[in-house]
Amino acid sequence: MQPKPRPRERRLQPGTEQAKRSETKKSQTRRPSYRAAPTPFQFPTSPLLRFSASPLLRFSASSLPHFFASPLLHFFASPLLRFFASPLLRFSASSPLPPPHPPRTIPLLLHQLASELFKLYARKRTYIGFGAFLALQGAILAMLQHPRPKEEIAKLLGENGLEFASHYQGLTLAVVIIAFSFTFLGGLYVALVSGDIVAKEVEEGTMRLVLARPVSRVRLLGVKYAACLVYTLSLVAFLGVTALTLASLYRGGLGRLFIVIPDEQLFAFYGTGEGLYRYARGVLCLAYATCVIASLGFMFSCFRMKPAAATILTLSVLFVDLVLGQLPYFKSLRHWFISYHAGFWVRTFLAYPPWPMIARSALILFALSATFVSVGIVGFQQRDLK
Repeated sequence: MQPKPRPRERRLQPGTEQAKRSETKKSQTRRPSYRAAPTPFQFPTSPLLRFSASPLLRFSASSLPHFFASPLLHFFASPLLRFFASPLLRFSASSPLPPPHPPRTIPLLLHQLASELFKLYARKRTYIGFGAFLALQGAILAMLQHPRPKEEIAKLLGENGLEFASHYQGLTLAVVIIAFSFTFLGGLYVALVSGDIVAKEVEEGTMRLVLARPVSRVRLLGVKYAACLVYTLSLVAFLGVTALTLASLYRGGLGRLFIVIPDEQLFAFYGTGEGLYRYARGVLCLAYATCVIASLGFMFSCFRMKPAAATILTLSVLFVDLVLGQLPYFKSLRHWFISYHAGFWVRTFLAYPPWPMIARSALILFALSATFVSVGIVGFQQRDLK
């Protein structure tokens, strides 16, 4: 027995009444497709609606719109839930969703600063300054073992009626180490780090990836400049603590403070307590004065140049300023140079410090630092990173 032939499907002419009835019947019996996600819905800002919806869904206001827009609602939601949720879905999406918590700007800045400091101290070149100062302090203390330096220091103390054993101690040697080492080496290592902090990332290409994030350039540069200041303060604090510690261990105690700097017409001696206080105050003032070097290097680092070029330019400006300030012909013009105002920390060791002059120098250094940073930020804003 042969099977019956399958009847041919009769094609309907489009536009006829029979074709329209067939299309209507198909659209009514067609099952909905859940592959395409509905349009995202923004939850309204009415507190009453939030209160009525929260016991039903047990979701926060931030996750509720995504739940309504997901296909899971069509499968697992009960008819009662759909009945109560449907009035919420009829609202327009024009009402924005407020953040669940106010933006925490200060903790975010601290987190960014910590990340920047982690990147800074992860580089090996950051520790060159710390190691160099340790080596220099050891070299100075080792050379002081020679009898000739001791004889000269004993002669200077004896001419002024001071006892050698009590004044040739940790405080005096620590001031000597700082005064004659930080002038050149301190500026060198601060310029090395500050001239590298922005230009290095631009050279490596990571700056473009960072700026692809929703962060402004001013904020990014502000965090990097804060990292420069933290490094500067840590370097000066490290020098002050290690110099005093090693010198005290070398001589067996703090002793009394004796300081002589002919260029500043400084000749002073203090007891242990007063000397330690003036030493700590002088180190803090030195850290403040060194920030102008970090600001200068940061400015050059923001321009279109290599990290080495930014460091060399910073050192060139500092050494030219120092040489011009040391010339005797320009002695009456010393207040024009950065090195003169940066040396105000030495004047704090005077018996009667000239506080008006010290405050004037501190304000000038602050104005210079603000100018350098502002110029660097403006220059970086105009750059087109490719």
